[in-house]
Amino acid sequence: MTTVTTSDGFELAVYSAGEDVAKPTVVLVHGFPDDHTAWDGMVERLAEDHHVVTYDTRGTGASGRPRRIADYRLDQLAADLRTVLDHVDTGAGVHLVGHDWGSVQAWHLITGPQRHGILSFTSISGPCIDHIPGWVRRKARAGRFHDIVAMWKSPLYMGFFSIPLIAPVLARLGLIDPVIRLSLKAFERPEPLEPRPHGPPLAATPPPSGSTPPTCSRACSGRLAVAPTYLSRC
Repeated sequence: MTTVTTSDGFELAVYSAGEDVAKPTVVLVHGFPDDHTAWDGMVERLAEDHHVVTYDTRGTGASGRPRRIADYRLDQLAADLRTVLDHVDTGAGVHLVGHDWGSVQAWHLITGPQRHGILSFTSISGPCIDHIPGWVRRKARAGRFHDIVAMWKSPLYMGFFSIPLIAPVLARLGLIDPVIRLSLKAFERPEPLEPRPHGPPLAATPPPSGSTPPTCSRACSGRLAVAPTYLSRC
């Protein structure tokens, strides 16, 4: 384990596997409420032919734990990620993978001016925040209101955790997890699953004919971004 210092003076714990830096470097960013160990299964396999980097985002694992809610704003989380990338990039660039809230942070970085050195980005179950209004409009036009309701918890907890006093108190009382579990039972009824044919790997799937790459309202050009079914240059 090594540490890097963030722009506001906190230490982040950084972990590496597949120590040969001549291999392609991939940085994995975990979600909430995990730490770097969420990637352990992936790290073991990727390290066979990659230099793999994980880290504990601020407030988790062995990293620093700022006390102010304002210290967890999205701009700062993206700046933390930039610090880690600069620390591990040997000059050949890095491949970036994010999950859940880790994806949200990564989207914020790659759609801004500090995206240099990122060769590719893979998002696992995490949106660019700027995509959400358009997604809601498309679902509403298609009459898929259940999908909208089922997604409520993602933007809700992001906003909820930013409420001064109330969110920290409920978290310390252990009341957040029970509320989430009750809400899942109420809103996420399982739907019948229809069998789908197996297809080629994601990277080998061409963009649908006539489709356009996803874009954010923030600047986005020249780097890879993940669409729902294919990798595209935006």
